[in-house]
Formats: sequence, structure tokens, C-alpha cells
Amino acid sequence: METFYKYQSLGNDFILIDAFNKSKKLLNEKISSANWKNFVINSCKRNFGVGADGVLVLTKSHDNKNNKQNINQEVIPELLIFNSDGSQAEICLNGLRCAVLHLHEYHDIEKSSKIKMGKKIINFSINKNIITTQISELIYSGIKNIIINNNQEIMGHVVSVGNPHFIIEKQVTPEWVLINGKSIESHPDFINKTNVEFITPAAVILNSFQDPYKKTKSINVLVYERGVGPTLACSSGAAAITGYLYQTQKINILQKITLNFLGGQVNCFIDKDKQVNLQAHAKLVFKGQI
Repeated sequence: METFYKYQSLGNDFILIDAFNKSKKLLNEKISSANWKNFVINSCKRNFGVGADGVLVLTKSHDNKNNKQNINQEVIPELLIFNSDGSQAEICLNGLRCAVLHLHEYHDIEKSSKIKMGKKIINFSINKNIITTQISELIYSGIKNIIINNNQEIMGHVVSVGNPHFIIEKQVTPEWVLINGKSIESHPDFINKTNVEFITPAAVILNSFQDPYKKTKSINVLVYERGVGPTLACSSGAAAITGYLYQTQKINILQKITLNFLGGQVNCFIDKDKQVNLQAHAKLVFKGQI
């Protein structure tokens, strides 16, 4: 039996496996085994398993006791992320937020620290259940046009924050995302598939002579998450959107914006070091054994 913790951030829910004090070598053997993908898929099934958008595995960046080459390197927390289809994700900031809360509650980690996720080292701070994360090395690759179902042309912006995003300035309904999201996520132009975000300014008086994003501090977002489908929120998407708005001169350094996801709000800004700062909450729902 495996002890698990069920967390959520912005309605994006996860099964967290705490392997922080376990052997990294044994953990790597476990997650590379043939049974691991089935474990993830079956655990995430909402009507037959625990039910979640993904599985988080909390470990350490390396194990000094078993790796003499890393003996002088700092050991920091590391988060491994697996989507509900069993695939491994590079980055998930809603999941990271849950892991930070868990570290603070169960491992007495300092309120300001850092965590490894994929190839990134991410700084974080926590105040009660509000977690601030800082994301750097965002890459904006410009505009892309694709053709999807029924010859619909979709124009979006390609951004990477360690995982791929396609940001579309288009007002759509959740039903439209459910029907068409998969054909965008899996479009042949995206070799490794992509996360998809649809954004529209909220409560803004449109003026044909001024960019509407310069007239609002609030933006509505719908998400189709790579390897998952429609979700209530995606915080790596929040980072990608904030970076995109800055790169295209729609917002300025230190200008605060609120992104409204179906699962809640993320407060965002670009700091003086040009890092994306995100603030949102996380919550432990329950724990059990599987």
C-alpha cells in the first residue's frame, strides 16, 4: 500500500506521493517500471481511482549518500509530474504550489526556498496557504497560424516556460474548448503537443485605437492542458500569458494583473529582474492509502 495526499490548487487536483526521505535509486526504478504508467492512469480515474488531474512525486534533487559525484552539491526538493494519461510533464506550477505546501507542513522547509522541477530551479515563498513562485527563462517565439476542424484557422502565440504553450486571443466557451481543444493540442505543428490557453480582457471598454489589454487589470482564461484536457486552471499557462503580455508590450514591469481561471484567480507581475511572479493558494483535501 502507498500513502498518498490529495491536494488542489485552483481546482487543479493532484495525488502526491511523498518520497522525500526515500532512496532516489529505488524511486527511479519504480517510476521507470512498466507498471508505473498504469498506476498513474488508474489512480487518476475519477470514477474508479482516487481521481486527479495528475500524480506528483516529491523527492530530492539527488541522494548524497549514494552518489559520491554529487557529494558537494546542495540537496534541494525535486518534484516529478505525471499527467493523467501517464506521460511525464516538464513543469506544472499548480502542482508545484501543492508540493510547496506539503514541504512546509510535513518537512519543515523554510518559508522562502527553492525546488527543482524538470530542468528548472524555481524560487518560492509561502505565507499561510498563499504561495509565490518566480519563473525565469521564458521564450516567446511569435505568431503561428494553424488549421483545425472544419478548416477553422486559429492564430496564436507560441511561448515556452519549460513546457510549450499556445496562447490564443479568442473568446470561446468551455464547450468549444472541449470540442476543439484536442485538435489544437495535438496539431502536427506541435511535435510534442502543446498546452492551449484562450484569453480575453475582462470588464474592459473596448477602444479601436488602443490595445484592450492596456485598459484592464483582469483577464479571463480557458485552458486545454496537454495530456489532460480541459482543466480549471494552469499556472504554467499563467506564467506563459504574463510573459507573452510583457514581451508584446501589453503590460509593463511591476504592473499587476489578475488571471481569472474557472478554478480561481492568479495574481501576476513581471519583477525588475524580468522574472514572472505568480501568487495563488493550495490546499490539502485529504490523505489515504492506495
